[in-house]
Amino acid sequence: INHSSRTKVATCYSDSSGKRPEPLVSIWEPASFALLETFIKNGGVSPRNFLESNNIKMIGSKNPDALLNINSKEEFKRFQKRNQKS
Repeated sequence: INHSSRTKVATCYSDSSGKRPEPLVSIWEPASFALLETFIKNGGVSPRNFLESNNIKMIGSKNPDALLNINSKEEFKRFQKRNQKS
């Protein structure tokens, strides 16, 4: 909340790569509503694509793995292996 900017469409954490906005962990400003309606009417379906095409503020996480997207057992195993305590 302290990092949000009312002059932007949204304030978003970056995803685990640090390069793309994470739409589910964002503060969407009221001004985004009309823009989002137009985006959807024009066939847009991806909240991330919407954010990437608008004026947003993106902030990094102290722990990028906190927002890591794991979709398979293999990805989970890689994550576990990388984060094993020695």
